[in-house]
Amino acid sequence: MEAQSLHTTSAPTLPGAPRLRLLEGRDAVSERSQASLRAWILLFGSLSFAAGHGVFLFTALTRLEKLPGRSELGGALESVVLAWFLAAVPLALTCVPLRGRFLRLSATLAWSLASSATALTLAAFTFYLRAIALA
Repeated sequence: MEAQSLHTTSAPTLPGAPRLRLLEGRDAVSERSQASLRAWILLFGSLSFAAGHGVFLFTALTRLEKLPGRSELGGALESVVLAWFLAAVPLALTCVPLRGRFLRLSATLAWSLASSATALTLAAFTFYLRAIALA
């Protein structure tokens, strides 16, 4: 008697159907959210990077006996860079509870927001490091 071999037949996939993955203890989630999740990670990382330096600058400036004046901190562009670092602190903190809403955004909008925050952070650090090197 011969053993019957089991042949697996794969179900036909529709070209426009989203692939689903299961999360432990949750319902099926569409794979389309992965692009937005990657964008959220980039956004949160960029904001956290700038916020960490913002906390450092806030601590360093407030520990001085006398707060430096506007002329000592530099011109308008230096003030904008410092403002971005300080504004990144609450932005990074609010990014966490708003993650669900961010993941529901379209991939284009999510990547636009994330890349804008990354570009601002990189530009601010470039200008900041250049100003420190020239000082």
